[in-house]
Amino acid sequence: MGAKIVLAEGEPIGLALRRFRKKLERNGVTYESRRRRWFLEATEIRRAKAFQKWYKSHQATLLAKRAGRQ
Repeated sequence: MGAKIVLAEGEPIGLALRRFRKKLERNGVTYESRRRRWFLEATEIRRAKAFQKWYKSHQATLLAKRAGRQ
């Protein structure tokens, strides 16, 4: 998936960029890049869950220690 434009002689760069962006949208490149931006692999999901579990237990331990001291 790619897009290519040919610049006309004396064509403003802004106009060429606009044509390029429209061509990307028509080819589905912008949709695909947005869709892939938030994709997480299974290992990343597992690591995030494990970290959240550890963090919650760590916070609970710290709060229990503070409550015991007071």
